[in-house]
Amino acid sequence: MENKTTTLRDKMFFCYDKNLKNFLENYKRIGSVMSANHLKTGNRFWVFEQNEELTMAIREFKSQQFN
Repeated sequence: MENKTTTLRDKMFFCYDKNLKNFLENYKRIGSVMSANHLKTGNRFWVFEQNEELTMAIREFKSQQFN
């Protein structure tokens, strides 16, 4: 039996695209867990809980060229 350890990073989606973040929060009403600035670049990013709803919303975003 394969034993795969799930890390916190596996459960999170790190979003560096402001257009995607706005789509998720404003159109899909999926809230981010937190936001922060990248240590090296200083750019803002948002963290979302990884789940099926988020996956489907990202696919929709990509297919509709919201970016």
